[in-house]
Amino acid sequence: MKINQMKFQNIVVKSVFLFAALSVFYTLIFASQLYIFESDYVVIFLEDVEIGSQLYRAVQPFNKLLFPLTIGYLFCGISLYVFMTQSRRNYYLSNYIVIGITTVCGIALSVYALINIFSYMSTYMTIDISAINQYIDDRYPALMKSTAFPWSFIIGIIVFLGNIILCGLMTFNAFWKAKVMKQEKIDFAEIDAEIYARWAKQEEELNREADKYES
Repeated sequence: MKINQMKFQNIVVKSVFLFAALSVFYTLIFASQLYIFESDYVVIFLEDVEIGSQLYRAVQPFNKLLFPLTIGYLFCGISLYVFMTQSRRNYYLSNYIVIGITTVCGIALSVYALINIFSYMSTYMTIDISAINQYIDDRYPALMKSTAFPWSFIIGIIVFLGNIILCGLMTFNAFWKAKVMKQEKIDFAEIDAEIYARWAKQEEELNREADKYES
């Protein structure tokens, strides 16, 4: 059980750090699917382009705020390594504090991000991308076109849902660790008691032998 817990701990903590780094990277590509709406080659009088252009401008404040928030969460992930949370056999108070802070930050960040991503994705799904692509294809065949599949939003959903799941698993690991260490103390106490009992028995036998010689 102890070995399984340590393996689980190592995988989970490393995964939390990995997804924290992915969260930062995601902020750099989040609006990339919407760049087409700001292209000088796409006329603004198309209604779908106007909706897309408004969406592109609407996501900018969110994206700018999301970047420093994910950087902060990445520092939480780094702090897990600073306190050796991924490999420490016995957790100290500092490990539980770091886990708690990382979990709260990760879940709060992810819930905030998911609420906005789902909202923006629902707006994106109302846009007739095929009409815009047809317009571009008729006039600028070499120009890169967009796709109706909301891949940049889907990636964000995967990343931030992953953060929530991993934070939950890390919290579970902390409770599991506490349980394992509690049982380990009980086992050590039983071993110490057994060793002491053997020592006391041997001491008693030696005393009997000594009493025989004295008598």
